Amino acid sequence: MAKYNMSDYLNASQEFSEPSSKIIPGKFYTFAYDYFLNPDIKNVPKDVLNYYDTMPLVYVFNLRKSKNGNALYYECLNLHHLPLKTRKIWLNKLSKVAGNFMDNESHITLPPSLLKTLMIKPSFGYRQYHINRIKYLKTIPFKNIRKLAEFAAPTYDNVQYQQVAERYSLYNPYTKKG
Repeated sequence: MAKYNMSDYLNASQEFSEPSSKIIPGKFYTFAYDYFLNPDIKNVPKDVLNYYDTMPLVYVFNLRKSKNGNALYYECLNLHHLPLKTRKIWLNKLSKVAGNFMDNESHITLPPSLLKTLMIKPSFGYRQYHINRIKYLKTIPFKNIRKLAEFAAPTYDNVQYQQVAERYSLYNPYTKKG
């Protein structure tokens, strides 16, 4: 059953996550994200930006530098961009293969080829997060991720969860349209 209450989501986030000072690929995180936090970095104007998640719930799979090398971004799958049923399916798939790639209870290093097969339609949730716009970082042990993934809390700026789910339903990963 979906949970939509922001207060409950924040409480669950406190209960099922741990403060962290760094991001390591292969782990799940939640954090406060402010797209407009760093004025030195070129932003899409707020009236053009359709929406963004202010409290992403992500699986981090890579750290990369910008093309000019001046900025660091984390490449992630933001579970909030996936409908609740798709989150559950993706986490089930991940659970089936995680044992082979897990070095402890919460660090899962998947080969890029396997990650790609797990992310055909979930690639809609692929996002890059600038390191300087992340605040209040918390890591989520793998055993707790389902407890937070069941929320459809209003963590978006400028859009409702249902609107994101509708966009997902239109998304075709083979044409990159939708």
